[in-house]
Amino acid sequence: MKTRVFAVCVVVFLFCGITHAGLSDGLVAYYPFNGNANDESGNGHNGIVNGTGATLTNDRFGNANKAYSFNGTGSYIRVNVNTADWFYNDFSITVWVNFKNFTNTYPQIIWSENYNAILHGLGTRYPIDQLKRVTFYQQNREASSRIGHMYSSSKLNENEWYLIAIVKSNLQFKMYINSSVSASASSITNVFMDGTFITIGSDNTGRTETSIDGSIDDIRVYDRALSASEVQQLYQGQGTCSSEVVKFTAGTPAKAADVNANFDALNCQIQALKAIVCKNDPTASVCQ
Repeated sequence: MKTRVFAVCVVVFLFCGITHAGLSDGLVAYYPFNGNANDESGNGHNGIVNGTGATLTNDRFGNANKAYSFNGTGSYIRVNVNTADWFYNDFSITVWVNFKNFTNTYPQIIWSENYNAILHGLGTRYPIDQLKRVTFYQQNREASSRIGHMYSSSKLNENEWYLIAIVKSNLQFKMYINSSVSASASSITNVFMDGTFITIGSDNTGRTETSIDGSIDDIRVYDRALSASEVQQLYQGQGTCSSEVVKFTAGTPAKAADVNANFDALNCQIQALKAIVCKNDPTASVCQ
């Protein structure tokens, strides 16, 4: 037992040592969907599931009840928050998404009140030639104009997980698909977004045309701009596992909870590394 625990500690240290504590800096909300829609950033912005069409499902690693599936019929997760606190100055949003299909007109991943869209219309069909492209804009409600409007340079495939990141820095927007910049735009001002909530998976009216048919996981909201290397780290699965390794004292019996915590940390990093391998070589034995 002692040998096993020692080995776990060594391996966990090696794996979790490559995680980056800085990915917690400026994190104002984090939704890993670990069996619920709670915010695990410690800031208490828990989500509320609306409708029966939003249910727990497998995440991108195949772990049960670690993501939310939306059936495209108007269900969503609501987060009550003053959106100006999150999105007035520099900010970043990252989210993993997997579309089952693009049948609905302009499905929303994340939507904010008063049409001040944060991440608006994945798979939008306006215009029709942009079908399956990620679109993003901020809406200047008073001027009825879109600011920072952009479409991804590439289209998404059905039934495939993608990391999407929107980063705003000094009035400049960048959109990342996985770890590559796919679009950019600029704004002439910081738009004061005066909404009182955001919704995930649809807009708050629950209209079918705004609802996604697919899965969403690991949403992160920052009150700062992420760097390209940080987006790369999130895409590779780093930063999602705990870097806190429980240390054991010789001669002192190890607590089962501490051993389990270290095994969980190790398994998390193994799954992250597996995702990288399978992304590069889907035929690898570990991906079968």
